[in-house]
Amino acid sequence: NIRALIEQLNEDKNRLAGELSILRSESKELGDRLKEKEINVVELQSKQNDVERVLYEKDASYKVLEMQYNYLSTVVINDLDLEIKRFYRLIEIYGGKIDDMTDGFNDLRL
Repeated sequence: NIRALIEQLNEDKNRLAGELSILRSESKELGDRLKEKEINVVELQSKQNDVERVLYEKDASYKVLEMQYNYLSTVVINDLDLEIKRFYRLIEIYGGKIDDMTDGFNDLRL
């Protein structure tokens, strides 16, 4: 009776050792898959950071270009305004002479 009980305990022990081995193997597989998932998450986070950095740089570049455009357009407008004022001033100063020159030019064309 004791011998049968010992044999039964040995069988149970061997069966449990086999189950434990299977569970350890499955646990290792799950651990490996979890590590792969963690690596994928880290890679995706890195890619997301890269995309955000590029977007930030593009936004900054756009803002710089916009400021340059605004500055240059203001400078060009101011320069044109000054030139127009100079032109009108010249017309005021030399108005009669320009009319005379234009008349003379028109006479030549006729």
